Amino acid sequence: MRRWRPVALLALGLTLANALAIGIGRALPPNDQIIFEGDRAGIKDLLLADVARAITVNLTRTPTVHEEHPAWSADGAQFAYIRQEADLNQPRQVCVRRLSGMSERCLPPVALWDDNPRWSPDGDWLLIESIDETFGNELYRLSLNDGRIEALTQAVGNDMSAILAPDGRRIVFVSQRDGLRRLYMIDGDGTARPITSAASNAMSPA
Repeated sequence: MRRWRPVALLALGLTLANALAIGIGRALPPNDQIIFEGDRAGIKDLLLADVARAITVNLTRTPTVHEEHPAWSADGAQFAYIRQEADLNQPRQVCVRRLSGMSERCLPPVALWDDNPRWSPDGDWLLIESIDETFGNELYRLSLNDGRIEALTQAVGNDMSAILAPDGRRIVFVSQRDGLRRLYMIDGDGTARPITSAASNAMSPA
C-alpha cells in the first residue's frame, strides 16, 4: 500500500469542510487511501481521503467521542485506532474496524492510557503503548483472536516509539530506563537489549 505524508493531503485540494459533508456510500478499495484525524469543533474524527477519486469521507461521525492514531493493517482491509470519550477521565480503548462494512470492535483497556496501535504483519495482534502505574509508559502485545494481553516491557522509565520488523519477530523502541533515551530491541525470545550507546539520546526509529 502506498503511504503518504500529511503534506500530500494539501495537493489533493481537500478541505475538512468537504470531508465532514460527504457520507460514506460504499466500501472503497484500500489502494491510494489515507486515513487521518480531523478536528470538528474540538472532537476528533477519522477521515479517509481517496486519492484516485479526489474525495474525503468521515468514517466515524461521533459527536462525543475522539478517534485518533489510526493504523492500517498490512492487507489494507482494516484499521486500528484509539477511542476516547470526550470525558477524559474515561479509559481509552483500542478499536478495530473493517473498511468493508465498517463494523467496529473495541477491546478492553490494556492499561491506564492506551496509545499508538501498530499491526503485526499477519494481522493477529497489535503492538500497543500504555501507561503502567509502576513502570511508566510500557509496550504490550494485544491478541485480536482472544484478547490476551502480554507485557513486552516492564522497566522503570518510559518505553515508547515502538516499531515492528517486517516479519514481526523483532521490535525496536526508545527507552529511558538508563536515563538518556536509547534504542532497544526485543528479539524472538522476548529479551530487550540496547542497540545504541548511552552517550547521547536516540529517538524516532524507523
